[in-house]
Order: sequence, then C-alpha cells, then structure tokens
Amino acid sequence: MASLEAAVNCKNVGNSAYKNANYKTAFKLYSRGLEHCPENHPEKVILLSNRAQVLIIGQAFHLALRDINEALAIDPLHEKTLLRRAHCQERDSPERALTDLDLLLQMSVPDKLVQERRSHLFLKSLVKEGLQEEVKAEKEGVNGAATDVVTVQGQEYKLKELPMDVLMDLTLEELRELDAKFAHCNIQN
Repeated sequence: MASLEAAVNCKNVGNSAYKNANYKTAFKLYSRGLEHCPENHPEKVILLSNRAQVLIIGQAFHLALRDINEALAIDPLHEKTLLRRAHCQERDSPERALTDLDLLLQMSVPDKLVQERRSHLFLKSLVKEGLQEEVKAEKEGVNGAATDVVTVQGQEYKLKELPMDVLMDLTLEELRELDAKFAHCNIQN
C-alpha cells in the first residue's frame, strides 16, 4: 500500500510539474511513480499515459508509443491513452489514428476535441499520396544505416530494450534523434 501511495504522490507532483511546463521533471516523476506502482494497477495506466504525453510534447512519438502500448495492454479502453495513440499515429499511420478516434467517438459522448482531431486527420487522409511521399522522404533521410543498437550517454542499448529512464537527461534534440532511429528501426523490422 505504501508503494501505491508513493506512486500516486509522484503522479500528482508530476502533474504539477507538467502544468508548469517543467517536462523533464514531470518525466522523471512519472518514471519514479512507475517504479513504485503495482503491476497492472489502474494508476500504472495513468503514469504510462502521462509519461507518453511528455514524450509527445517532445515530439518523440515512436518512443511515446512504447508507453502507450504498455498502458493499453492493461486497459485497452483508457480514453486519454487512446487519444494519445491516435495523435502519435497521425503522420505515419493515419488509418490507425482514425480507428482510435472512431473508437473514442463510440465509447463516449462525442467530444469536440476528438471530433476536431478526426476531421483534421480525415482531411489529411484525402491527400494521402502526398503525405506518404513526405513520410517516405523523412524515413529515407534518417542518417546512417539501419541498426538496432544505439549509444546513449556512452552506453550501448538495443533499441527494443532501451530503458525509458535513460531518456531523462537527454536534450530535446537528442530525444528527437533517438526517436527517429527508433522509428527507422521499427520500419526495417
């Protein structure tokens, strides 16, 4: 019970840091809360989803999807997490994003934010060819050969096994570069 209380406290303090745009502190607090949170507990879903939101703010969408997928494995219908997944998938998988937004519309009273995101994404899907060419160019523009190993702060990690806590001290630019490598590795596999 004490560890759950510690997890909830980390979440609450992390939420305050997030509201004050102190994203690095929020990320650290959500990560610390996850260390204390019991497996498959509803608080773990919230902590994972909140940490993913910090990564979304940093535009590390592929890394955010790791936390999102873990959260949805516990609670597949968690609304905020589904919305965050749709946001992450807008550029690379607009059809999947539309599916998530449609699911949200069916689950709850139609929400203006969901409707706006869905309309925006639907319009984007109408010009899908141009979007696909843009994404293809970005993927081809990733520096270096495809590799599943990355060095972060002098330590080598396999991308699929990269612990989230190593992201805490990266700059925004380093985080985005790592996210691009993660996306490129996922495309190759």
